[in-house]
Amino acid sequence: MDEKLEEARAIVKRGHTHFEKDDWDSAIADYTAALEIKPDYNRAFGWRGCAYRNKKDYDKAIADFTAAIKIKQDEEDLFLRGNSYFNREDYDKAIADFTAAIEIKPNYFDALHWRAKAYFLKEDLDKAIADFTATLEIKSDDKETLKLRGKAYYFNEEALHLRGSAYYFKDEHDKAIADFTAALKIKPDHTDSLFGRADAYFKKGDYDKAIADYTAMLAFWEMAETKEEPIMSHETYIKRGKAYACNKEYDKAIADLEKAMEKEKQYPNCFERYSSNELAEKTLQKIREQAKL
Repeated sequence: MDEKLEEARAIVKRGHTHFEKDDWDSAIADYTAALEIKPDYNRAFGWRGCAYRNKKDYDKAIADFTAAIKIKQDEEDLFLRGNSYFNREDYDKAIADFTAAIEIKPNYFDALHWRAKAYFLKEDLDKAIADFTATLEIKSDDKETLKLRGKAYYFNEEALHLRGSAYYFKDEHDKAIADFTAALKIKPDHTDSLFGRADAYFKKGDYDKAIADYTAMLAFWEMAETKEEPIMSHETYIKRGKAYACNKEYDKAIADLEKAMEKEKQYPNCFERYSSNELAEKTLQKIREQAKL
């Protein structure tokens, strides 16, 4: 029996009690103590890396995950190092680690999901769509992947929303609308998907449906009473106003642009770093000119 390993495990176990209480510094101290006894204990490196990652000390987290991987290549450590690179916005290295994790465990939901997000942020939309699709297709009845199915369901609205966004940026508006709609069936108050679907309908020229979604957005934000409400309502009034103008409903369009401008005047503190009344005024002027034709 490896007495040093057993002693290190006991200290790591004590570190877990601190970890579960979000006491990252105490957890790190215990994991470090375990490594002083057993320098090649890969799990101590992995757990300490997790604690550093939770502290948002990504450089130290990456160093620990790298040390763990050198001792034993493990898909979880590869994923966690990739996630740390992702949080540091080093998307190429993140993708490399997620890919290595997927090579070890092909149905690794977390790695597929985060690789998809990394591709999305790199604007590699086809690869993002492929990975989001893979996460949505993970199905199995065996015990090992039952948790994945539950996790996939939990994250489905995000995967669908982001895949829909990828389709939107590729001007594949029907596919974007289908994904945004599916996301809304899972989570009806997924406002990003509702906004995305409204924009997709607008791009398609289906102004009635765009107006309906923008109207639903305004109802949501008026009830939300959050600090984002004035800014989001301001933007939505402008977009709905444009949709009304495209529908040649100029009175409603003008009313929406005026409401948008009033929001900024009503909540000046909310618009200190975000002011678009100049844009609203130009849009309003253009709509008034269209109404005269």
